[in-house]
Amino acid sequence: MTRSQRLDPLLRVTQQRQDAVARQLAERDKALHEQQQRLDLLKQYADSLCPGPRR
Repeated sequence: MTRSQRLDPLLRVTQQRQDAVARQLAERDKALHEQQQRLDLLKQYADSLCPGPRR
């Protein structure tokens, strides 16, 4: 068994972990973007109800 063959399983596991973390990051980034959009809509709604300077 060559050295690269011994390392293949380790590299595969490492790549799987990296992929899983990347998926989690993408999901969290998407959730953050959605929440920011909702917050912007709520701010617009609040401004429409009570126009004027905000504190």
